[in-house]
Amino acid sequence: MKKISLLLVTTFVATVCFAQSASKIVLVKGQKLQLQIETKSSSLMSMMGQTMENNSNFSNTFELVVDDIAENIYKLTSTLTKAKISIDVMGESMDYDSEKPNKSNELAKGMDEELKVPKPVSMDDQGKVVSKPKPTSENVEDLSPALKDMGGNLSHAFLVISPAVKVGDAFETTHNDSENGSTTTIKYTVKAIEGDVANLSFTGKSKSDFKSEKQGMEIRTVMNGNISGKCIVNIKTGIIVSSETKSKVKGNIMVMEQEMPIETESTTKVIVTELK
Repeated sequence: MKKISLLLVTTFVATVCFAQSASKIVLVKGQKLQLQIETKSSSLMSMMGQTMENNSNFSNTFELVVDDIAENIYKLTSTLTKAKISIDVMGESMDYDSEKPNKSNELAKGMDEELKVPKPVSMDDQGKVVSKPKPTSENVEDLSPALKDMGGNLSHAFLVISPAVKVGDAFETTHNDSENGSTTTIKYTVKAIEGDVANLSFTGKSKSDFKSEKQGMEIRTVMNGNISGKCIVNIKTGIIVSSETKSKVKGNIMVMEQEMPIETESTTKVIVTELK
């Protein structure tokens, strides 16, 4: 699990569209959405004079249900309905597929506890998460970054954008996450509009400096990177139809007085579908 932890500290760098400060997200009570998130990541880490290549693939599907609306707060239920994970860390491989049960590895022990468990999460109409659930499994943050932070996952599904945007318009956003010690600044450009759907491209920069504890060891991770991508958004509701984000970051992981340089590249693809 220690090896998995070191890699996954670095894979939680994939980002996508963040909330804009104008207009608002529009949802209705009883509405159901399917959120599919697929992240592929590869990294090179130097440790004790050796360079190690690590790879991971995460594919998670959530069902989001709008349970209630109180003033500007949306109360949702999020349920992980499907998960597929493949990890290759320091020459060791682990796989998990919720549709092919396998109790013989560490991934299955934690992931099975998360599967099909409804969890409450609330956000305001500007996309800010005001309450989020904790993972069911104590070790889930070592298993899948997408399950560690359901509040972060909502940023994959919603983007506040003005219905009055025009082709060629550009705007910039800054997203600060004090919990993860990260700041992300993104510039969006409207490439095309067809009906209620806008096609956007974006570029940005991210930086993070946060500490975590794994198996009694303090781990400090400092990363800086570049982001680019595209997304399709419904400008009337703020629901992201699809997105693709590429991230390339460099930094250092510091643990037990050792400093390990690391470079990570990741691609995150998202599809949001309204369920009947």
